[in-house]
Amino acid sequence: SVFEAGTDGLVINDLEDGHLVEVNPAMHQMHGYTYEEFMALNPLTFIHPDSHPLFAKFIETVKEGEQFQTRALDVHKEGTPFPVEVHGTSFEYKGKPHVLAVVRDITEQVQAEKQIQEKEAQYRSIFEATTDALFIFDLESGLLVEANPAASRMHGYNHEEFLAISRPTDFIHADARFSFDLFLQTIKTGGLFQ
Repeated sequence: SVFEAGTDGLVINDLEDGHLVEVNPAMHQMHGYTYEEFMALNPLTFIHPDSHPLFAKFIETVKEGEQFQTRALDVHKEGTPFPVEVHGTSFEYKGKPHVLAVVRDITEQVQAEKQIQEKEAQYRSIFEATTDALFIFDLESGLLVEANPAASRMHGYNHEEFLAISRPTDFIHADARFSFDLFLQTIKTGGLFQ
């Protein structure tokens, strides 16, 4: 019942040659096949060619008694590749050693990660390109974590030299150091400082 009702794809492979022994509905539906169609396939049919070496590694790792986990590409019946996360382990099935694989379609997760990377690249390009000095400080220690090129130029350092300073009090004039402490206290309490 658990095998049939699982929302992740569940696959039982023969441990010797990797052929399909059993799959749950989520597995064949995720790939766009009926149960009968899917069971007639060689696993390399629904695994993207770029991920074929991972299948061999998957079988070998499980044969050695270790668990296996990776991201890979599978292929839908219509030919569209999609990303999956695969977890595998060995287990006894009908008195013989087999492989149990849990396959999860991570298309949405990968798309979200890609959007985050694109946003980070966008923010990074703005951070790098602006002519105003921008600083990132560790809120607890008050140490400099990052500064943009404008901040380095303003203080007469290259980027590596500037980050090596790390303590803001080393590049803030003695007469203004009190304002940095006030700045940190204000930000820690959720206020705005100007």
